[in-house]
Amino acid sequence: MNTTDNRYSRPDANRSVHPDRGVYFLHRVSTGIKAGARFSLLTHLGTACGANVVCAAAAFLLTTLFGGSVYGSDLAGLLLSFVIEWLVAVFIGILEYGRVCLYMNMQYAQPVLMQDLFCGFRENTNQIIQCEAVAAGIRVLLLVPGALAALLLPDGMAARTPLVILLYAAGLCGVIYSRLVFALRYYLLLDYPGSSAADVLKKSARLMKGNRILLFYIHLSFVPLSALGLLSFGIANLWITAYRCASDAAFYRGLMASRQ
Repeated sequence: MNTTDNRYSRPDANRSVHPDRGVYFLHRVSTGIKAGARFSLLTHLGTACGANVVCAAAAFLLTTLFGGSVYGSDLAGLLLSFVIEWLVAVFIGILEYGRVCLYMNMQYAQPVLMQDLFCGFRENTNQIIQCEAVAAGIRVLLLVPGALAALLLPDGMAARTPLVILLYAAGLCGVIYSRLVFALRYYLLLDYPGSSAADVLKKSARLMKGNRILLFYIHLSFVPLSALGLLSFGIANLWITAYRCASDAAFYRGLMASRQ
């Protein structure tokens, strides 16, 4: 991956993640990252919320139309549901790439256009599909053992419920970990146009080493806000989702600035 022709990131002494400072500094560092996220949203909140609505609606529609129609009580139906879930995730990944493009443009003070939400259909499409095929495939595979145990183990088995819960919990932890490892894939693909999917995934894993806890902490800090957002019947979550996505972009900017 060539680091001399990147599209966005540049050295910036005022923005760094300080990946080597330890857990003690999580709150202070995440506060700075989120402040940068809020600033980037000042003049683009409407576009950000609109992009989030489109992505959420597409995910809901595809999952409802294809995912919910194949769940069954047999093994074939279960496996087919996982395959469809994987395919839907790959398609949604193209929109997610466009959403990341919007937030990167906000973060780096570049023109922000709603049409950029669909830029994944005209640039880096093959790499996006390959990246998401791997990332989504790992997430789906991690959930398969729990689902198979729930389906195949006899109801009268004493250890059935604890085992199913344990497998699902382990799978969920694995999903969270894999999301953190590959969290930067679209940011890197945007920042380094023409990079291969393999290079992007490897660099995301390398950059996130030592920074996974920080990004997890940032995401965890939005849980109370999201819970409060339910009191507004979800309306406030339009801003909260935009805030979280902008924080992800600010995290990437700070991380890259500290590495160059």
